[in-house]
Amino acid sequence: DLWIPAQSCLTKSKNCSAKKPYDETASSSYSEVAPDAKSDFSIRYGSGVVTGKFGMDKITVADDYTVEDQTFAQVDSTDGLGVIYEHAKFDGILGLAFPGISRDTGVNTFMANLQDQADVDLTMFS
Repeated sequence: DLWIPAQSCLTKSKNCSAKKPYDETASSSYSEVAPDAKSDFSIRYGSGVVTGKFGMDKITVADDYTVEDQTFAQVDSTDGLGVIYEHAKFDGILGLAFPGISRDTGVNTFMANLQDQADVDLTMFS
C-alpha cells in the first residue's frame, strides 16, 4: 500500500501537523478512483488505525521511476500511530508488498505497476 498525509490530516490529526501533505488540487494528473472502486482506506497497525480515501496520480520515485494512474491513499487520520508518527522522519509509507495483501485488493501495487510501465525487469528490492 502507498499512503501519504492529505491536507486535511494537518487539522484532523495532532500528530500530522509537521508533515508535508499531499494537495490533490495542486496536481494536474490527480483523479478520483472509479465510481465503482473502493474509495475508503483503512489499515490497522500495532499502534492503531490510519484512515483516508483512495485516489490516483502519477507517482515518481527517486526522479527516475514513474508510474501513471497509481492508486494510493490520502490519509486524514493518523491518530492511531500516536506520538511515534509525529516524531518520525517520514510522511507516508510506500509498501513493497504483493498486490494480494494490499488493502485495495485487485489494484496493482506501485512495484507491480512499475514493472508493467517502466523499464524494470524484476520487482526486486533490497
